[in-house]
Amino acid sequence: MAVDSTQIGIVKKFEDGVATVLMDPQGGCSSCGMHGICGTSNSCTEHIIKTDINLEVGDKVIIFIDPAKRIYSALLLFIFPIVNLVLFYYIASMFLTENYAIILGIVGLVVAFMINRLIDKLWGKKITYVIAAKYEEEDSQ
Repeated sequence: MAVDSTQIGIVKKFEDGVATVLMDPQGGCSSCGMHGICGTSNSCTEHIIKTDINLEVGDKVIIFIDPAKRIYSALLLFIFPIVNLVLFYYIASMFLTENYAIILGIVGLVVAFMINRLIDKLWGKKITYVIAAKYEEEDSQ
């Protein structure tokens, strides 16, 4: 199964080879709490992208997002907390009763979400986007 690595955006401003593009969230991204890591959010996001393509305000463009970064983001967002939960539980169960191990497993989950949030704040805006082409809508007639 291929990862969709493009998104459609609308040019808000364009001058000197730099476009300000608005992108709508797609699919499950619209409800995701870690939007910065993959570059989406609950509302339109604005991105400043250098391009060689001659654009005008209002043009629809196809934005390319590196699939490796999307996969890394998904692993960080979904797998890391589960690994942290199991790891904290396992280590705690070696030294404590099961009830305390469960509590520490949940603490590990919370710690993972806090680390994800910190990563989101530090690196979420550093994802690079590339304008692949102008988006040409097909006639529906």
